[in-house]
Amino acid sequence: MGIRKEVLMPFIKFVQCHLKLIIHDEKRKIEGVFKYSKTGEIDKGDNFQAIVVGNREAETTYKAYLKWNNYIKYDYENNREYVSAKWGIKK
Repeated sequence: MGIRKEVLMPFIKFVQCHLKLIIHDEKRKIEGVFKYSKTGEIDKGDNFQAIVVGNREAETTYKAYLKWNNYIKYDYENNREYVSAKWGIKK
């Protein structure tokens, strides 16, 4: 299997170098929905603490995470495509 690419290209470095977006000193819960490119199957359970990037919109941040995921994934894994995203409710 070898070393996964996220060891060599962490998210923050990927966003700065490849996407040219600003990294904000803020983390928020994000609720994302994506579909697998090969099957079209939709996954609604992608919820996690996200480092906020770009214009601070959930869509921009989640798209950056999906692009990073597609960059670091193994060849046999499916690409993920954006469907929707929203910020989780603050408690």
